[in-house]
Amino acid sequence: MGLELVTSYIIGLVSAIVGIVDIGGGTMTTPFLVYNNINIKNAIATSATVGMPIAIAGSVGFIITGIGAEDVTSGLGFIHTKALLSIVITSVLFAPLGAKVAHSVDGRKLKKSFALFLAF
Repeated sequence: MGLELVTSYIIGLVSAIVGIVDIGGGTMTTPFLVYNNINIKNAIATSATVGMPIAIAGSVGFIITGIGAEDVTSGLGFIHTKALLSIVITSVLFAPLGAKVAHSVDGRKLKKSFALFLAF
């Protein structure tokens, strides 16, 4: 089993345990890719791409787990539908802007900005 496979399992496991579906996309995958000499812009794009299956798997898990729960009145299992719609709409609107900014900023500045974001 290669380092990449082990790391992907760990990122998925931590994402599931923490319960924040998007945590695997940017906060863990990007630093791993940059550490392995992937250009920061490519690392961010790849992280966004691999974040989708993590989000889908996590969402399905929250839906299945929440089916039939007594205190759930928000919609799909443990998924709050109004929050889901807000996140989807915001993501669709601002993802192109984020991609445009990422490609227009110098790679070194982008690395530093991302590091500050993670520290915050």
